[in-house]
Amino acid sequence: GALSPITTVGSGGLAPTGWIDGIRVNTKTQIGDFKVTAGSLGSFKQPDAFKRSFEANFIEIELDKKVFENIMTQTAVDVYNGDVFLREDLKIDLKVLGDKVFKIFADSLYDVHRNLMSYEIGTEFDVLKDLVNKYDNRVNLKLYYSNVNENIPLQSGQLTSFYTYGSRLSAQIGGKIDKQGNVNWFTRASFGQSNRYDVGLTIKIPTKKR
Repeated sequence: GALSPITTVGSGGLAPTGWIDGIRVNTKTQIGDFKVTAGSLGSFKQPDAFKRSFEANFIEIELDKKVFENIMTQTAVDVYNGDVFLREDLKIDLKVLGDKVFKIFADSLYDVHRNLMSYEIGTEFDVLKDLVNKYDNRVNLKLYYSNVNENIPLQSGQLTSFYTYGSRLSAQIGGKIDKQGNVNWFTRASFGQSNRYDVGLTIKIPTKKR
């Protein structure tokens, strides 16, 4: 069917790829969790799956593996229109000053044929929880540096968090307004070849379970 992209920790526009018309298979093994996605990738501006032309041009094999208790890796090989890409996502929960947790993330996308790379690295932490040990996820701060290469064709320029190629520094702060997390706020500033500022709310409408 029409498969939605799977969101990753990255914020700079490195992943996910986009809507894929095809099949996705997940399996758990002793090595880690394998995911295979194959089908047609393209027509990013056409939301109607019945109007997109099918072209068998994409396959991705991904391994998700937990290393120790605080490190999670995602390693993938993508083949898109005959080109090969390697993707690596790394998430680390780093404890400092007792039980204070800082999340560190690093993402990279390497174009094998063109010998080009895009990457980002950053940190994220829960400000109020780390300072006063309460108000979980009310004020989350994320700081990261991105360098997105415009010559790599697998970039997801359609992502809302993406706005330009090249190197940039970004700061993002946001969190829950209510305890249930149905209303969340965020504000983000990115500085690069041009600057961008975003402020917004996300609202989830709860539904009763039947």
